[in-house]
Amino acid sequence: MRQPILQSTFYCRPVLSRGPDFLFFRPAIPSHSARRSLFEHYVKTRAEEERKEKRAAQKAAIEGFKQLLDEASEDIDHDTNYQTFKRKWGSDPRFEALDRKDRELLLNER
Repeated sequence: MRQPILQSTFYCRPVLSRGPDFLFFRPAIPSHSARRSLFEHYVKTRAEEERKEKRAAQKAAIEGFKQLLDEASEDIDHDTNYQTFKRKWGSDPRFEALDRKDRELLLNER
């Protein structure tokens, strides 16, 4: 009587798993808890890096807008409002890099 294929496969598996050729197929991190903790560490690290990149981009945008304000200081006086400034300098990439709220706040601080 012949054995079903599944039974013979399970019977041979322990012998194959001890062979040097089979070590290639073993997972790099065998335990589920170790894989999970490494993944959680990666997610936290990546999120922190993204926050730092976002903060750096925001700081660069603010500095660029401040440079724009310095360059446009001849055109800005106490009566200059946001809409007037936007009409004249709205196409500048340093102007578009910030949100409207931040632009207005920085313009009003001058």
